[in-house]
Amino acid sequence: MISPPFFVIVFSLFLKKINMNASFRKNCNHREVSKLKHITALLIKTLMVTLVLLVVMSAIYNYPVGSTVALSLIVVALSYIIGDIGILRVSNNTVATISDLLLTTFVLWMVGPLIIGLTVSFWVSFISAVLISAGEYFFHKYVSSLILRKREDPYTQT
Repeated sequence: MISPPFFVIVFSLFLKKINMNASFRKNCNHREVSKLKHITALLIKTLMVTLVLLVVMSAIYNYPVGSTVALSLIVVALSYIIGDIGILRVSNNTVATISDLLLTTFVLWMVGPLIIGLTVSFWVSFISAVLISAGEYFFHKYVSSLILRKREDPYTQT
């Protein structure tokens, strides 16, 4: 079996290749680059959330791996749309991180048993959410700087 650090190394090399390839950006229109940024952000977030949940829920508390991965995809989808695109756009990093903490705790605690088929303790959900939120704080800085940048209004005169 291939170890997780191998995937991290390959993924980071992939991201460097995309970011360093200036000719790629020149040949793409703005929408294609924007889609690529969202895809990159989703991949980073998915990797982060999945690794945390696999360590906490599967390795420590012995929840099934497949169900944990499925639950991580649900957490990623909801928190990216609600927290990263919605709340972060209109507030700041602290508010978005706290909302992600609350959302992740709620999803793991309430939706987790429906996906996993076993009861998920509030404390397991909360510990997982705290670890994910620690990564979310830095992830929000990435999203703010690359995806949610303020665009200049083309209609204002200088």
